[in-house]
Amino acid sequence: MGRIKDKDMPDEVRENALRILKAVYDHVEGRVGVAVVLQSVVQNDENINLSYHGPEYNEAVGYLIEEGALEEDERYRNVAAGVQPGGGLYYNMSRRGPEMLREAGFVE
Repeated sequence: MGRIKDKDMPDEVRENALRILKAVYDHVEGRVGVAVVLQSVVQNDENINLSYHGPEYNEAVGYLIEEGALEEDERYRNVAAGVQPGGGLYYNMSRRGPEMLREAGFVE
């Protein structure tokens, strides 16, 4: 499994983030800007063993947001909202998402 080098980010958070991002990538077939219910994608991916309401999930999603790989989908912001990173319902993968996965060796 590849990994992004970030000296300030614990390996576990980075690895969880990359697994979440890869699940989104697979779900939307690599397309950027497609809204997904992130919690559903995480729950239904057999490679992710995270509770969507747990701190590990929130840290990983927060990392992806900070990296610019995931964005809360503004089109659905009024439908559902959360108070913490990863608390929103609809997200989309930005152009940074596939780039991050390539850098980590998850996709070509």
